[in-house]
Amino acid sequence: MNHIKITTLLLSALVLFGTTACEEDEASPVKVNFTNTEAGISKTSPSVDLEISFSRPAEADGSLTISITSETLSYGETADFYTSPLATENVIALPYVVGDESVTVTVMSGSALNIEQDESITLTVSDEAQVLDLGDQTVLTVVFSENFVAPSGTAILDAGGAEFTHQAYFDLSKISQTKIDKYTWDLGFSSGEDFRVIINNGAKMMAQEIDATDLTIVTAADTIGFAATQSFAAYNGDATDWVDSPDGNLDSLALNKVATTDGDNKVYIVSREGENRNWKKIRVLQNGSGYTLQYADIDADTFTSVDIAKDEAYNFSFFDLDNGLADAEPTKDSWDIMYGAYTNVINFGYFLPYSYNDFVIINRHETQVSEVLISSTLTYDSFNLADAASLTFSSDQSAIGSNWRNGGGPTSEPSLKEDRFYVIQDSEDNYYKLKFTSMYSADNGERGFAGIAYELLQ
Repeated sequence: MNHIKITTLLLSALVLFGTTACEEDEASPVKVNFTNTEAGISKTSPSVDLEISFSRPAEADGSLTISITSETLSYGETADFYTSPLATENVIALPYVVGDESVTVTVMSGSALNIEQDESITLTVSDEAQVLDLGDQTVLTVVFSENFVAPSGTAILDAGGAEFTHQAYFDLSKISQTKIDKYTWDLGFSSGEDFRVIINNGAKMMAQEIDATDLTIVTAADTIGFAATQSFAAYNGDATDWVDSPDGNLDSLALNKVATTDGDNKVYIVSREGENRNWKKIRVLQNGSGYTLQYADIDADTFTSVDIAKDEAYNFSFFDLDNGLADAEPTKDSWDIMYGAYTNVINFGYFLPYSYNDFVIINRHETQVSEVLISSTLTYDSFNLADAASLTFSSDQSAIGSNWRNGGGPTSEPSLKEDRFYVIQDSEDNYYKLKFTSMYSADNGERGFAGIAYELLQ
């Protein structure tokens, strides 16, 4: 709506940062790669999804061939392992349809799996019809272990390409990536003891409180003056009035803590980026140990109410204001870092929200990170567990952020910083050293595909 908008200056500050991806050659064949080269199966993680990504959307229907090689493990649901889709004589026909950007095969432990040492299988992707090109990562090893903790790994974190439409969550110890469409959720309801609600920081959302407690009396007219209040002059050192603090501090959110007394909980106007994602008005109440969300379109004279329970397996319970409850982050114990777009706050003498691409956050659940600068006496290869004892770790979820890359400019593209690496302590007290190896697709030079390599410190 033309009469509901933030200042042009603020919106321009929220444009994607430095998107200078190379143009794709539409005539070149689509290339296929596994997003990881290793994955793991254990007692606590009895299945793993293996994604095969396409360099651009498939132009026609087709099928890939996945060949399975195993020296010791037998195939079958009542044997050691099986897959979805099912394999015939250790070969999987994996269909894709026009427009697909990836396909997935799932490997699961069978009911008879009983091993005393690590065992593995190898999956190899091919295209017998020779419609698609094979990339550099066409072979993947799945390790079976009672307590699988990856000793090392490599991966391409996939944020959906140059438009950064996805968020890629990665579990270092399981070499497992979970990719979600960043526009599939709007609000996250904290599962902690406090009653806190986050907004979708990766999708450039903003929220502003209205001095009202009844959604039915709030209309578009209540947003008149937003252009004046949401301006540089109004920041006064605190941009978190309408965006969440990028460090993950739940005491510094766009939405105030949900009060015990209903009358203390105000209405918020929520703006959202993305196609057909119109403005909303919301109000959140406490409901026993959970929440009640009231929400509606900005001009609606009625509203919808839904109860949302806390789930201790997750950091948050997620909600899409168009489609209801949503799956977003994986369980809090099954990811360590997220790669994608993110709203940071920059100090220009005033504090300004700025949407970054190629941004990395850490899991707020018992995960910490330390940045290590390479010197003549301290290198990535030589760094060991004893060296980690002298580091200072941070639980700031934006501690990696964009520090791993150079920002680029009018005459240069973003690039890797090769003078640093990171040490990550996960929620299971594993220590990994991690370095970024690329920030563009090896197949077509497109931005939005960050390469990582890492090793367990022992």
